[in-house]
Amino acid sequence: MATTLESQLKTIRLLVQGDSSAPKRPITRPSILFDPKEAADIDLETIFSIAIS
Repeated sequence: MATTLESQLKTIRLLVQGDSSAPKRPITRPSILFDPKEAADIDLETIFSIAIS
């Protein structure tokens, strides 16, 4: 029983350590207004300012 629990904890530990790296931004993002690569670099504030203008 201890070996099963130990292996489960090891698996969880490895998953948590893998998530600690910096979040990766997508290379492309679907868009009907912009090129997919350009859309990946546009933040919500920019989209909001375009929408209200």
